[in-house]
Amino acid sequence: MKDWNPIWMLAIFIAVCFAAAAGAPGMFALQLAPNALWSPLFFGLQNPWAGLLDIVPLWAAILATLVCLWRISPLAGALLAPYWLWVSFAAALNFMIWKMK
Repeated sequence: MKDWNPIWMLAIFIAVCFAAAAGAPGMFALQLAPNALWSPLFFGLQNPWAGLLDIVPLWAAILATLVCLWRISPLAGALLAPYWLWVSFAAALNFMIWKMK
């Protein structure tokens, strides 16, 4: 869980700085639910398939948020990139675990 701290700090910083920007609050809200669901699905239920079904829209929502923010401020988009890359890595691991089961 410690690995998420710097990523969440960047995401919160971006949310605070760009909360008034067109579409930014909605884009952030779009990824909150799948983010909150992934750990209970993957770890709690020990169900990689359910985790995969959840992480794919999460990945897409983060990418959409990144693109939206990049158009407003390239710095904001760049600050969200580590979050998207981390979820990309988690999605790849999730996929490999599902394939091995």
